[in-house]
Amino acid sequence: MTRVSRKRRLENRFNRIPIITGKITDVSTAEVVQFPITKGATLNEVQTCLEGAITVADATVTVKHNGSSIGTITITQSGSAALDVDTLTLTGTALSDGDTVSIETDGGSTTAQSLGFVFSATYSD
Repeated sequence: MTRVSRKRRLENRFNRIPIITGKITDVSTAEVVQFPITKGATLNEVQTCLEGAITVADATVTVKHNGSSIGTITITQSGSAALDVDTLTLTGTALSDGDTVSIETDGGSTTAQSLGFVFSATYSD
């Protein structure tokens, strides 16, 4: 491996940082959490972490950019447990200063459980 390729790989790894972290109080109740964007970036990934088992039905989490869906995460109730991590990988959604992003749950499951989330992005500068 050349020094240049290793450097680029490290730069890509360390430029991808969590820009938004938060928690949905109850994934089994419909809820929307919105955030303003204050600096341009490229949104690469959204990860969720369940804090306990959900029952009866799957929970669907929708991620939106300026009100339009950019992807969904299905949290499967069968076999769900604390610390289950689900990931939505994006193909580089460009965010600009003044945009909004949101994460929302459909409330399709039962059993009240918190859901932590992280939006990861790469800054261009």
